[in-house]
Amino acid sequence: MYLKGTTKIVVGDKEIDLSKEWDRVNYVEALTEALGFDFLVYENPEELRSKIIESGKFSASDLAECNSVAQLIDFCYKRLVRANIFEPTIMWNYPAVLKPLARRNDDNDKVVDVFQVIIAGTEICNAYSELVNPAIQRANFEEQLKQKAQGDDETMDLDEDYLLAMEQGMPPISGLGVGIDRLMMLLYNAQSVRDVVLFPMMKDKKEV
Repeated sequence: MYLKGTTKIVVGDKEIDLSKEWDRVNYVEALTEALGFDFLVYENPEELRSKIIESGKFSASDLAECNSVAQLIDFCYKRLVRANIFEPTIMWNYPAVLKPLARRNDDNDKVVDVFQVIIAGTEICNAYSELVNPAIQRANFEEQLKQKAQGDDETMDLDEDYLLAMEQGMPPISGLGVGIDRLMMLLYNAQSVRDVVLFPMMKDKKEV
């Protein structure tokens, strides 16, 4: 922590010591426990929606804007699991439906080899082993199109150029992306991302 000369930061009115051992949480296990049922067995969004409502965790109105299985899972995760995480935590074992570009786990194709770092309820980085099998990647893209048809506007389109490149032979790769703006917000206890972005795209007239 050379920027601040300490391993301790203040978020809101609470202090976090980044030098302490970080927690590790299994995404699927944590959300399964929070919901009270195995959500990975559901592929139909309406069936999953009904099961979530039946669990009593959320109402139909709460889930009104969730149109796909991925959106329903993400909605529940952010409110039942991520919202309760304050100390630095490594979240791993993500549902495959949320990460169409990530490599499936060797023992369970419903999850992917992904981890994220979460601090004070905020995702700081995203890391995973890249999917390099063109047949599986095409199937994932096609599943994304189905979710888009269900009303999920955040899904990916089918990218034939990407698939063609993969078919020529893509080596095993992995990577990690850090959200620098979110990291700076944590380090300096900023309330808005605009406080840490050097050249924000939008400014109030009084700031110009």
